[in-house]
Amino acid sequence: MEMYFFTLFSILFTYVRCELFTSLATMEHGLKAEQNMADKIREYVTKEKERLQTLDRLADSFDEHSRLGLKNPNAYLGNPINAFLFVKKFTIDWEKNVEESIKHKQTQVTTEFNTQLDRLRIKLPDEEDLTGSVQAILRLQDMYDIPAKEIAEGSIGGLNTGELNADACFELGRIAYEDGDYYHGFHWMAIAKERLDKETNKTTDMTEILDYMAWTAHELGNDKLALELTEELIELVPDHVRAQNNKIDFMERVKKAANVTSRVKRDLTNTTHYVPKPTPEYNSTPELQSYKRLCKGLDVKPREKMSQVVCRYRHNNNPRLLLSPIKEEEVYRDANMVLFHDIASDKEMKIIKSLAIPKLFRATVHDPTTGKLIHAKYRITKTAWLDDRDHLVVDRVQNRIKAVTGLDLDSADALQVANYGIGGHYDPHYDFSTRDDDDTSETEKRDGNRIATFLLYMTDVDAGGATVFPIIDVRVLPKKGTAVFWYNLRRSGKGIMETRHAACPVLVGTKWVSNKWIRTRGQEFRRPCGLTEDE
Repeated sequence: MEMYFFTLFSILFTYVRCELFTSLATMEHGLKAEQNMADKIREYVTKEKERLQTLDRLADSFDEHSRLGLKNPNAYLGNPINAFLFVKKFTIDWEKNVEESIKHKQTQVTTEFNTQLDRLRIKLPDEEDLTGSVQAILRLQDMYDIPAKEIAEGSIGGLNTGELNADACFELGRIAYEDGDYYHGFHWMAIAKERLDKETNKTTDMTEILDYMAWTAHELGNDKLALELTEELIELVPDHVRAQNNKIDFMERVKKAANVTSRVKRDLTNTTHYVPKPTPEYNSTPELQSYKRLCKGLDVKPREKMSQVVCRYRHNNNPRLLLSPIKEEEVYRDANMVLFHDIASDKEMKIIKSLAIPKLFRATVHDPTTGKLIHAKYRITKTAWLDDRDHLVVDRVQNRIKAVTGLDLDSADALQVANYGIGGHYDPHYDFSTRDDDDTSETEKRDGNRIATFLLYMTDVDAGGATVFPIIDVRVLPKKGTAVFWYNLRRSGKGIMETRHAACPVLVGTKWVSNKWIRTRGQEFRRPCGLTEDE
């Protein structure tokens, strides 16, 4: 707009510069040019006002949204739909609706303004966050068997999470498609199509939805459905070149497969198309099936059948606990698995979280092939490590762990603090090392294997987020201030296979935990070897 204005000004100025003083008639042209210039300036100002009004409304919406979220950020962002829409706002919506308005003018003032915005954008979601948030919602769908339509209508785990408009549903489908997940991609686009038909103020383009749906149906092996959708697209946009070319290709494929029964059925009662559902990842092995079942709270072994349930006060004759013993509840006797209730105060946990936040980084796992630390889809969380020298509270909590477990912590790992993101989870794993001696890490050679785990829950979780033990059908729900403790190794040093465990995806809410992994060095007299291998 600015370049247009100055180009126009230059043309007009050149036109009236032709020795005006020599003729009043020619000067009259100058007055007309001046009048035209006034009109063009007003036109420019009107458009600039509209742009600034757009920016003003944008600022108001950002302010309103952030104030609402910051009233209770854990509750607000603990809603996976809110989190996804927040990420979408600063990725897809930013590029489509915001960036052009903000970065339109390039003057000294706006250049500085744009620089400041770019610095802030570093702290805001990016494309990787967008893909991750979509994968998280699809993971929650599969793990907890939640229909996509139910999520779109604003319900997750029986909690009201807010509806998704057609544009948000389409973007979920598009990103799933680009990630190679055609099944979820098709279903979310079908829901977007259905919702767009009902929208008064259209939030996305039906042409784009049909284009993606047709090709996704083709990728899923149903060219008949792809042809139907392409014909629907051509009826809407007759001169759509790609659709015309695709129609010819799909017609040829349908002819060749005329004798093959369609793998895709269409429900004629509504606009949703159904495609064959692939075997979900969580149904692929008996262990993952058990993991999924426990996360959903199905067939959890009743506590009374696991052992003679015992609740007691524990003090271990330790001076720290004599006046204030810890409440202990047995969970699984064979691994000495117990719950310690009220193990840390709200104030202590708040300090630990505040210390961890600046140090959080995405959790890694060891690649079984290379041995290197890598990011993995089966572990979605951020972690930080705290030492007792970081704060008196860290030292105090670790001394309490030492007192209540009766174990030495000199060789233990630092306190690991973990915060789970959207749909955050960790698939079944052992805390003790199962590597061969040749692959043993330097830490393990020096301090030994992880003999025990102390896991402290630092938040309640609205839905999901349980710790489950698939082999023994045990499920522990997060409870703020409660810790679950178990031994990973028998007295002989042999691993207790029943301790294989997993962190279920967080359905709604936020989950903070801290782990203390205790190693074998220093436990020789605190937990001596037994006389038999299985003792």
